[in-house]
Amino acid sequence: MHTITARNIQQALPMAIACLKSQGRREDSRAGPVLRYPGPVVTVLEQPQERVIFYPWRDANPFFHIVEAAWMLAGRNDLKQLTPYVKRMAEFSDDGGVTQPGAYGKRWRGWATENDVGHGYVWVDQLDWVVKRLRANPGDRRVVIQHWDPWVDTVAAEENGADVPCNISMLPWAMDGKLHLSIFNRSNDIMWGLYGANAVHFSVCLEYLAGRLGLAVGTMTTFSNNFHAYEATLPPSKIPMAYLAREEWRNDPYEKRVAEPFSMAHEWTDDVFPEAKREVYMREDLNTFFEAGAAEALQTARWPWLRRVLVPMALAHQRYKGPRDGRYAGAHAILAGVAATDWRRAAAEWLERREHGST
Repeated sequence: MHTITARNIQQALPMAIACLKSQGRREDSRAGPVLRYPGPVVTVLEQPQERVIFYPWRDANPFFHIVEAAWMLAGRNDLKQLTPYVKRMAEFSDDGGVTQPGAYGKRWRGWATENDVGHGYVWVDQLDWVVKRLRANPGDRRVVIQHWDPWVDTVAAEENGADVPCNISMLPWAMDGKLHLSIFNRSNDIMWGLYGANAVHFSVCLEYLAGRLGLAVGTMTTFSNNFHAYEATLPPSKIPMAYLAREEWRNDPYEKRVAEPFSMAHEWTDDVFPEAKREVYMREDLNTFFEAGAAEALQTARWPWLRRVLVPMALAHQRYKGPRDGRYAGAHAILAGVAATDWRRAAAEWLERREHGST
Protein backbone atom coordinates (compact mmCIF):
# COMPACT_ATOMS: atom_id res chain seq x y z
CA MET A 1 0.00 0.00 0.00
CA HIS A 2 1.22 3.46 -0.92
CA THR A 3 0.56 6.72 0.95
CA ILE A 4 0.50 10.22 -0.55
CA THR A 5 0.56 13.04 2.00
CA ALA A 6 0.17 16.57 0.66
CA ARG A 7 -0.99 19.99 1.69
CA ASN A 8 -3.83 19.99 -0.88
CA ILE A 9 -4.93 18.53 -4.20
CA GLN A 10 -2.82 21.01 -6.16
CA GLN A 11 0.24 19.35 -4.65
CA ALA A 12 -1.14 15.80 -4.45
CA LEU A 13 -2.09 15.39 -8.12
CA PRO A 14 1.44 15.55 -9.63
CA MET A 15 2.67 13.21 -6.89
CA ALA A 16 -0.04 10.74 -7.88
CA ILE A 17 0.72 11.04 -11.60
CA ALA A 18 4.42 10.43 -10.93
CA CYS A 19 3.50 7.39 -8.84
CA LEU A 20 1.37 5.90 -11.61
CA LYS A 21 3.88 6.65 -14.36
CA SER A 22 6.66 4.97 -12.42
CA GLN A 23 4.79 2.09 -10.78
CA GLY A 24 1.41 1.80 -12.48
CA ARG A 25 0.37 -1.24 -14.46
CA ARG A 26 -1.54 -0.93 -17.71
CA GLU A 27 -4.97 -2.55 -17.63
CA ASP A 28 -8.05 -2.50 -19.81
CA SER A 29 -11.31 -1.27 -18.31
CA ARG A 30 -14.89 -0.82 -19.49
CA ALA A 31 -14.07 2.87 -20.15
CA GLY A 32 -10.66 2.42 -21.78
CA PRO A 33 -7.07 1.60 -20.81
CA VAL A 34 -5.84 2.76 -17.42
CA LEU A 35 -2.67 2.90 -15.38
CA ARG A 36 -3.39 1.27 -12.03
CA TYR A 37 -1.26 1.20 -8.92
CA PRO A 38 -0.67 -2.44 -7.83
CA GLY A 39 -2.45 -2.11 -4.50
CA PRO A 40 -4.49 0.35 -2.45
CA VAL A 41 -3.36 3.95 -2.11
CA VAL A 42 -4.08 6.29 0.80
CA THR A 43 -4.18 10.05 0.21
CA VAL A 44 -3.93 12.42 3.18
CA LEU A 45 -4.78 16.07 2.53
CA GLU A 46 -3.60 18.28 5.35
CA GLN A 47 -5.59 21.35 4.31
CA PRO A 48 -8.58 19.95 2.41
CA GLN A 49 -10.39 23.30 2.36
CA GLU A 50 -7.79 24.27 -0.26
CA ARG A 51 -9.92 22.38 -2.72
CA VAL A 52 -9.38 24.19 -6.03
CA ILE A 53 -6.98 22.91 -8.69
CA PHE A 54 -5.28 25.36 -11.06
CA TYR A 55 -3.18 23.38 -13.56
CA PRO A 56 -4.04 24.48 -17.12
CA TRP A 57 -3.28 21.00 -18.45
CA ARG A 58 -5.88 19.59 -16.08
CA ASP A 59 -8.41 22.29 -17.11
CA ALA A 60 -10.76 21.50 -14.22
CA ASN A 61 -14.16 23.19 -14.49
CA PRO A 62 -14.45 25.27 -11.29
CA PHE A 63 -18.04 26.30 -12.01
CA PHE A 64 -19.18 22.68 -12.12
CA HIS A 65 -17.15 21.67 -9.08
CA ILE A 66 -18.57 24.31 -6.75
CA VAL A 67 -22.17 23.93 -7.93
CA GLU A 68 -22.03 20.13 -7.68
CA ALA A 69 -20.73 20.40 -4.11
CA ALA A 70 -23.64 22.69 -3.17
CA TRP A 71 -26.03 20.34 -5.00
CA MET A 72 -24.83 17.50 -2.80
CA LEU A 73 -25.05 19.55 0.37
CA ALA A 74 -28.64 20.36 -0.59
CA GLY A 75 -29.39 16.62 -0.84
CA ARG A 76 -30.40 16.69 -4.49
CA ASN A 77 -30.21 14.13 -7.29
CA ASP A 78 -31.89 16.01 -10.19
CA LEU A 79 -29.41 16.27 -13.04
CA LYS A 80 -31.07 19.28 -14.67
CA GLN A 81 -29.19 21.39 -12.13
CA LEU A 82 -25.79 20.08 -13.29
CA THR A 83 -26.12 19.55 -17.05
CA PRO A 84 -25.74 23.31 -17.81
CA TYR A 85 -22.20 22.94 -16.46
CA VAL A 86 -21.35 19.47 -17.81
CA LYS A 87 -23.64 18.02 -20.48
CA ARG A 88 -22.13 14.57 -20.02
CA MET A 89 -23.65 14.27 -16.55
CA ALA A 90 -26.66 12.65 -18.20
CA GLU A 91 -24.41 9.75 -19.20
CA PHE A 92 -24.03 8.86 -15.50
CA SER A 93 -27.74 8.27 -15.05
CA ASP A 94 -29.68 5.03 -15.26
CA ASP A 95 -33.08 6.68 -15.73
CA GLY A 96 -32.55 8.57 -18.96
CA GLY A 97 -30.72 11.56 -17.52
CA VAL A 98 -33.42 12.68 -15.08
CA THR A 99 -31.68 11.82 -11.82
CA GLN A 100 -28.56 10.26 -10.43
CA PRO A 101 -30.07 7.72 -8.02
CA GLY A 102 -26.71 7.07 -6.35
CA ALA A 103 -25.99 10.77 -5.73
CA TYR A 104 -24.01 11.08 -2.52
CA GLY A 105 -25.83 14.19 -1.33
CA LYS A 106 -29.24 12.57 -1.68
CA ARG A 107 -28.03 9.70 0.46
CA TRP A 108 -26.47 12.08 2.97
CA ARG A 109 -29.63 14.08 3.50
CA GLY A 110 -32.59 11.90 2.62
CA TRP A 111 -31.85 8.20 2.40
CA ALA A 112 -35.33 6.82 3.12
CA THR A 113 -38.06 7.60 0.59
CA GLU A 114 -41.55 6.28 -0.06
CA ASN A 115 -40.03 3.84 -2.55
CA ASP A 116 -37.95 2.23 0.17
CA VAL A 117 -40.80 0.35 1.85
CA GLY A 118 -39.39 -2.83 3.32
CA HIS A 119 -35.88 -1.58 2.74
CA GLY A 120 -35.00 -1.63 6.41
CA TYR A 121 -33.27 1.76 6.55
CA VAL A 122 -34.69 4.52 8.72
CA TRP A 123 -32.23 7.31 7.84
CA VAL A 124 -33.69 10.73 7.24
CA ASP A 125 -30.56 12.90 7.35
CA GLN A 126 -27.21 11.26 8.00
CA LEU A 127 -25.43 14.61 8.42
CA ASP A 128 -27.83 15.69 11.16
CA TRP A 129 -27.19 12.35 12.85
CA VAL A 130 -23.42 12.90 12.69
CA VAL A 131 -23.81 16.30 14.36
CA LYS A 132 -26.04 14.88 17.07
CA ARG A 133 -23.67 12.00 17.86
CA LEU A 134 -20.42 13.99 17.86
CA ARG A 135 -21.95 16.86 19.77
CA ALA A 136 -22.95 14.41 22.50
CA ASN A 137 -19.63 12.55 22.42
CA PRO A 138 -16.70 13.89 20.34
CA GLY A 139 -14.95 10.55 20.81
CA ASP A 140 -17.82 8.55 19.30
CA ARG A 141 -16.45 5.68 17.16
CA ARG A 142 -19.80 4.60 15.70
CA VAL A 143 -20.34 7.56 13.37
CA VAL A 144 -20.63 6.41 9.75
CA ILE A 145 -21.98 8.15 6.66
CA GLN A 146 -23.05 5.44 4.24
CA HIS A 147 -23.06 5.75 0.44
CA TRP A 148 -23.29 2.15 -0.74
CA ASP A 149 -26.84 0.79 -0.73
CA PRO A 150 -26.87 -2.98 -1.38
CA TRP A 151 -30.59 -2.85 -2.10
CA VAL A 152 -29.99 -0.59 -5.12
CA ASP A 153 -26.33 -0.68 -6.02
CA THR A 154 -25.86 -4.42 -6.38
CA VAL A 155 -28.67 -4.40 -8.96
CA ALA A 156 -27.07 -1.49 -10.82
CA ALA A 157 -23.72 -3.31 -10.82
CA GLU A 158 -25.29 -6.55 -12.07
CA GLU A 159 -27.05 -4.67 -14.89
CA ASN A 160 -23.87 -2.78 -15.85
CA GLY A 161 -25.46 0.50 -14.82
CA ALA A 162 -23.79 3.88 -15.17
CA ASP A 163 -24.60 5.01 -11.63
CA VAL A 164 -22.80 2.80 -9.14
CA PRO A 165 -21.20 4.76 -6.26
CA CYS A 166 -17.40 4.73 -6.23
CA ASN A 167 -17.07 6.21 -2.74
CA ILE A 168 -18.80 3.76 -0.45
CA SER A 169 -18.65 5.36 3.01
CA MET A 170 -17.19 8.14 5.16
CA LEU A 171 -16.11 8.29 8.79
CA PRO A 172 -16.01 11.72 10.47
CA TRP A 173 -13.93 11.81 13.65
CA ALA A 174 -12.91 14.53 16.09
CA MET A 175 -9.61 15.05 17.87
CA ASP A 176 -7.83 18.05 19.41
CA GLY A 177 -10.53 20.51 18.42
CA LYS A 178 -10.59 19.46 14.75
CA LEU A 179 -12.98 17.39 12.66
CA HIS A 180 -11.30 14.92 10.32
CA LEU A 181 -12.83 12.79 7.58
CA SER A 182 -11.88 9.32 6.33
CA ILE A 183 -13.32 8.21 2.98
CA PHE A 184 -13.40 4.68 1.59
CA ASN A 185 -13.43 4.25 -2.17
CA ARG A 186 -13.71 1.10 -4.26
CA SER A 187 -12.37 2.58 -7.53
CA ASN A 188 -10.74 6.01 -7.86
CA ASP A 189 -9.98 7.82 -11.10
CA ILE A 190 -7.41 10.32 -9.85
CA MET A 191 -7.91 12.94 -12.57
CA TRP A 192 -11.68 13.47 -12.57
CA GLY A 193 -12.59 11.89 -9.24
CA LEU A 194 -10.13 11.74 -6.34
CA TYR A 195 -8.22 14.97 -7.06
CA GLY A 196 -11.08 16.56 -8.95
CA ALA A 197 -14.76 16.59 -8.04
CA ASN A 198 -14.40 14.27 -5.02
CA ALA A 199 -11.89 16.55 -3.35
CA VAL A 200 -14.35 19.41 -3.63
CA HIS A 201 -17.63 17.90 -2.54
CA PHE A 202 -16.20 15.81 0.32
CA SER A 203 -14.16 18.71 1.70
CA VAL A 204 -17.27 20.91 1.50
CA CYS A 205 -19.16 18.27 3.50
CA LEU A 206 -16.30 18.14 6.03
CA GLU A 207 -16.19 21.92 6.40
CA TYR A 208 -19.97 22.09 6.75
CA LEU A 209 -19.99 19.49 9.53
CA ALA A 210 -17.04 21.10 11.30
CA GLY A 211 -18.85 24.44 11.25
CA ARG A 212 -21.97 22.97 12.80
CA LEU A 213 -19.90 21.30 15.50
CA GLY A 214 -17.81 24.39 16.23
CA LEU A 215 -14.60 22.56 15.26
CA ALA A 216 -11.73 23.47 12.97
CA VAL A 217 -11.26 21.59 9.69
CA GLY A 218 -8.79 18.75 10.08
CA THR A 219 -7.34 16.28 7.60
CA MET A 220 -9.18 14.42 4.86
CA THR A 221 -7.96 10.88 4.16
CA THR A 222 -9.09 8.72 1.25
CA PHE A 223 -8.47 4.98 1.01
CA SER A 224 -8.57 4.07 -2.70
CA ASN A 225 -8.82 0.34 -3.27
CA ASN A 226 -8.32 0.70 -7.03
CA PHE A 227 -6.17 3.79 -7.70
CA HIS A 228 -5.93 4.58 -11.39
CA ALA A 229 -5.94 7.12 -14.20
CA TYR A 230 -7.30 6.71 -17.71
CA GLU A 231 -4.43 6.98 -20.15
CA ALA A 232 -6.43 9.38 -22.32
CA THR A 233 -6.71 11.91 -19.48
CA LEU A 234 -3.10 11.89 -18.28
CA PRO A 235 -1.02 15.02 -19.01
CA PRO A 236 0.29 15.06 -22.59
CA SER A 237 3.92 14.37 -23.42
CA LYS A 238 4.63 18.11 -23.43
CA ILE A 239 4.29 17.91 -19.63
CA PRO A 240 7.52 15.97 -19.07
CA MET A 241 8.22 13.68 -16.16
CA ALA A 242 10.98 16.09 -15.18
CA TYR A 243 8.30 18.67 -14.37
CA LEU A 244 7.04 16.32 -11.68
CA ALA A 245 10.43 15.08 -10.54
CA ARG A 246 11.77 18.60 -9.98
CA GLU A 247 8.78 19.27 -7.70
CA GLU A 248 7.89 22.44 -9.57
CA TRP A 249 4.33 21.68 -8.50
CA ARG A 250 5.23 23.34 -5.21
CA ASN A 251 4.73 26.64 -7.01
CA ASP A 252 1.21 26.45 -5.56
CA PRO A 253 -1.10 29.51 -5.47
CA TYR A 254 -2.17 28.48 -1.98
CA GLU A 255 1.38 28.17 -0.71
CA LYS A 256 2.29 31.48 -2.36
CA ARG A 257 -0.81 33.00 -0.70
CA VAL A 258 -2.16 34.42 -3.95
CA ALA A 259 -5.28 32.26 -3.58
CA GLU A 260 -7.18 31.56 -0.38
CA PRO A 261 -10.47 29.84 0.54
CA PHE A 262 -13.45 31.74 1.85
CA SER A 263 -14.69 29.98 4.96
CA MET A 264 -18.18 28.50 4.80
CA ALA A 265 -18.55 29.69 8.40
CA HIS A 266 -17.54 33.28 7.62
CA GLU A 267 -19.96 35.61 9.45
CA TRP A 268 -22.08 32.52 10.10
CA THR A 269 -21.67 31.83 13.80
CA ASP A 270 -23.71 31.87 17.00
CA ASP A 271 -23.09 35.62 17.17
CA VAL A 272 -25.23 36.01 14.05
CA PHE A 273 -27.82 33.23 14.36
CA PRO A 274 -28.13 30.19 16.66
CA GLU A 275 -27.06 26.96 14.99
CA ALA A 276 -30.60 25.62 14.54
CA LYS A 277 -31.69 28.78 12.74
CA ARG A 278 -28.53 28.81 10.58
CA GLU A 279 -29.32 25.29 9.43
CA VAL A 280 -32.86 26.28 8.46
CA TYR A 281 -31.65 29.36 6.60
CA MET A 282 -28.89 27.44 4.83
CA ARG A 283 -31.32 24.86 3.50
CA GLU A 284 -33.77 27.54 2.44
CA ASP A 285 -31.01 29.46 0.67
CA LEU A 286 -29.82 26.34 -1.17
CA ASN A 287 -33.38 25.57 -2.19
CA THR A 288 -33.80 29.10 -3.53
CA PHE A 289 -30.55 28.82 -5.47
CA PHE A 290 -31.54 25.56 -7.16
CA GLU A 291 -35.26 26.18 -7.59
CA ALA A 292 -35.54 29.94 -8.25
CA GLY A 293 -32.04 30.55 -9.57
CA ALA A 294 -28.85 32.38 -8.67
CA ALA A 295 -30.27 35.85 -9.35
CA GLU A 296 -33.06 35.33 -6.82
CA ALA A 297 -30.62 33.83 -4.29
CA LEU A 298 -28.44 36.92 -4.65
CA GLN A 299 -31.33 39.02 -3.38
CA THR A 300 -32.60 36.79 -0.59
CA ALA A 301 -29.78 34.54 0.66
CA ARG A 302 -28.63 34.97 4.25
CA TRP A 303 -25.72 32.51 4.18
CA PRO A 304 -22.63 34.61 3.31
CA TRP A 305 -20.74 31.76 1.57
CA LEU A 306 -23.66 31.10 -0.74
CA ARG A 307 -24.30 34.77 -1.47
CA ARG A 308 -20.66 35.82 -1.88
CA VAL A 309 -19.09 32.74 -3.48
CA LEU A 310 -21.56 30.26 -4.95
CA VAL A 311 -24.02 32.78 -6.42
CA PRO A 312 -21.52 34.99 -8.31
CA MET A 313 -19.77 31.88 -9.64
CA ALA A 314 -23.08 30.63 -11.03
CA LEU A 315 -24.00 34.06 -12.43
CA ALA A 316 -20.61 34.37 -14.14
CA HIS A 317 -21.11 30.98 -15.78
CA GLN A 318 -24.59 32.00 -16.94
CA ARG A 319 -23.13 35.13 -18.53
CA TYR A 320 -20.45 33.03 -20.25
CA LYS A 321 -23.17 30.72 -21.61
CA GLY A 322 -25.40 33.65 -22.60
CA PRO A 323 -25.32 36.01 -25.60
CA ARG A 324 -21.91 35.82 -27.25
CA ASP A 325 -21.43 39.57 -27.51
CA GLY A 326 -19.33 40.62 -24.53
CA ARG A 327 -19.80 37.34 -22.73
CA TYR A 328 -16.20 37.03 -21.56
CA ALA A 329 -15.94 40.60 -20.33
CA GLY A 330 -19.32 40.23 -18.63
CA ALA A 331 -18.37 36.96 -16.94
CA HIS A 332 -15.06 38.40 -15.71
CA ALA A 333 -16.86 41.45 -14.32
CA ILE A 334 -19.16 39.20 -12.26
CA LEU A 335 -16.22 37.07 -11.09
CA ALA A 336 -14.65 40.16 -9.56
CA GLY A 337 -17.35 39.90 -6.89
CA VAL A 338 -16.44 36.34 -5.83
CA ALA A 339 -15.14 36.58 -2.25
CA ALA A 340 -13.08 33.37 -2.47
CA THR A 341 -9.86 34.26 -4.27
CA ASP A 342 -9.16 30.59 -5.08
CA TRP A 343 -12.44 30.04 -6.93
CA ARG A 344 -12.18 33.49 -8.53
CA ARG A 345 -8.69 32.82 -9.86
CA ALA A 346 -9.47 29.33 -11.18
CA ALA A 347 -12.67 30.51 -12.87
CA ALA A 348 -10.94 33.49 -14.51
CA GLU A 349 -8.16 31.25 -15.84
CA TRP A 350 -10.69 28.69 -17.11
CA LEU A 351 -12.52 31.43 -19.03
CA GLU A 352 -9.27 32.86 -20.41
CA ARG A 353 -8.29 29.47 -21.84
CA ARG A 354 -11.57 29.40 -23.74
CA GLU A 355 -11.41 32.99 -24.81
CA HIS A 356 -7.93 32.53 -26.26
CA GLY A 357 -8.46 29.02 -27.59
CA SER A 358 -5.87 27.33 -25.42
CA THR A 359 -7.99 24.34 -24.32
